[in-house]
Amino acid sequence: MDLKSLLFSKSSSEKSQLGLFWGKDSFYLAETAKGLPDKIIHTRFDAPVPGDQGQKIPETLRLTALLQQAIREKKIISKKVNISLSAKDVIYRSFVIPFMQPNEVKNVVDFEATKYIPIKLDELAYTYHAIPFTDGEQKSLRILFVAARKSILERYCGILQQSGLETEFIEPASVSLLRLLQKQGHVPRQQATAVIEVENDGGGRITVIDKDIIQFVREFQSPVEGIGIPAENAKFFNDIRVSFNFYQRQNAQAKLDRLVILANTDFTALANGLGQEFKAPAVALTIQKIIKDQQADMAALNASGASIREKVVSSKNFDLSMKSTRTGKSVGDPGGTFAEWNLKTLGFSLGLSVALIYGTSFLTKTLITGAKNTSSKLEKQLGIYASSDPSNLTELQTGIVTKLNQYKDVRIKSDVTYYLKKIPNMLTKGAWLSNFSIEYYDATENTDTGPRKLSKVALGLDGYVYLPNTNEQIRQVNALAAKLKSDESLAKLFTEIVLANVKHEMSNNYPTTYFRITCK
Repeated sequence: MDLKSLLFSKSSSEKSQLGLFWGKDSFYLAETAKGLPDKIIHTRFDAPVPGDQGQKIPETLRLTALLQQAIREKKIISKKVNISLSAKDVIYRSFVIPFMQPNEVKNVVDFEATKYIPIKLDELAYTYHAIPFTDGEQKSLRILFVAARKSILERYCGILQQSGLETEFIEPASVSLLRLLQKQGHVPRQQATAVIEVENDGGGRITVIDKDIIQFVREFQSPVEGIGIPAENAKFFNDIRVSFNFYQRQNAQAKLDRLVILANTDFTALANGLGQEFKAPAVALTIQKIIKDQQADMAALNASGASIREKVVSSKNFDLSMKSTRTGKSVGDPGGTFAEWNLKTLGFSLGLSVALIYGTSFLTKTLITGAKNTSSKLEKQLGIYASSDPSNLTELQTGIVTKLNQYKDVRIKSDVTYYLKKIPNMLTKGAWLSNFSIEYYDATENTDTGPRKLSKVALGLDGYVYLPNTNEQIRQVNALAAKLKSDESLAKLFTEIVLANVKHEMSNNYPTTYFRITCK
């Protein structure tokens, strides 16, 4: 390969991306060119493998060979792949927890997720978004939880690696589809939209997107050949109504600004009826309108959406890849909001900058004048010592301060009585302590004369909460942590009070919530 070809190949690979969707009986590859899906490849799992002479080949080797064959025949350039997972491989859950600080969310999500998922969290790759909302005067977090079995992801990634490809990103197919629809303007970012997929095999799916994030996914059955018949239309409408009612039970503030029906067939008449039913604009889209390919189906859309991930920026991605820092980690800022600049903000910033320039000039003059006045006062106070050698005065002062600090560091009393009396009286309903530890540790404090060693106290509070309603147990734990943090006397003694651990435990055959709070 000459230098020109090598440079062209490198430039092309940087501009292109590869999306892969694993279906029931086939896989789809989509490669982009200049930000748009260019090559779309559909390969069945039972397709003939090169060199196959009727012998039974292990599935992993068969899929690897089929992938390599597709890459060679279609001259695929990209080496990094974004995987789009089908609905059968993905677990969606939505639940509500009390509002708390970002560093406390992870433990609570792990605790709550075990109530809704009959699989150990250690066996899952998962991520989530925390969306803050207010119901009356109660501020809470809605957790949008997405997971997949690690064994499934490892299998997919292993096949890709053997095929010479590298997994870059793994996401649910609903997210991939949303990205493609957003790029083409079918799903506005600022509107709550329900996308209704009608597949040829009779399957259906409703996905609700609000605030640029997947809020709800539910599958249903709806025979394509029956749509258009009044009785089947009524069943179809009822399936959509049931799905949305279920979503509203999870989110009382939910609304719909727009509905989109996506299918191989043009269901414009059905969309009109759906719009009248839900009193919201409704449009019908065909797959061929989105991708100019007569053979394309819903799976091709998912692969295409995964292939343009870097071209459509969003703060609401769900990454399930094993190398993702968000797999099983805290999401950070609840709600995942991101800044959006506008002209008002820019104008305000410019005005503030001008004011700071003039303000800084005035403040500098004021500080110089003040410094001169202070210097004159100090000279009068020093009197005969004004002309003394500063090094001698500093040495004398350092010696006095050192001795004073040594006297201050002598412990003449214990804080045990105070804490034993105060902390138990602050316990919330249903809570008790199983362990109360008080430790002293050495710390360093910077002073004007240099570092100073001093002794500080640290508390460790282990305990349990029991209430008949298990959902209230975690709320009482958070209430206790908040109560300790808001106490003025404790705030003066400790720089941080942290809910370090919380988990569900059985105690004497009763479901309880264990907690550990550290004060330091």
